Amino acid sequence: MGETVAGIIDGKIYVIGECDLSKRVMVLNTEKQMWETAEMTKPPGLKTGHLWSDCVVMEGKIYMRDLDNSFVYVPKEKKWEMEEMLNSHKWKYACVLDDVLYNYDCLENRLRACSDTMHKFWVVVKII
Repeated sequence: MGETVAGIIDGKIYVIGECDLSKRVMVLNTEKQMWETAEMTKPPGLKTGHLWSDCVVMEGKIYMRDLDNSFVYVPKEKKWEMEEMLNSHKWKYACVLDDVLYNYDCLENRLRACSDTMHKFWVVVKII
């Protein structure tokens, strides 16, 4: 698997990566010490042929985006949703620290953060 992202959700390690031009999600059940393939349906609204261009794990969910839209996968509910707030900025090569999503916008020369997904807003990080 190439271009991997990993995160812990409910005590399981999720590894999302590219394999054969598609994204795969593998899950390590730490109690059983076994790898499983996550059976995930295609996100609603994902255009056929679009590859997911970025992925992060935050707040117990998997966030991904294709060329146009952002999606969130909730493992407990095994369902996808469109993530409208993240669509307001085309994030790529983002990272998560303490459940805050950071993305550098090179066109506007700004570091943005999604600091509270419950309130659904982006803020510009002021660098001192």
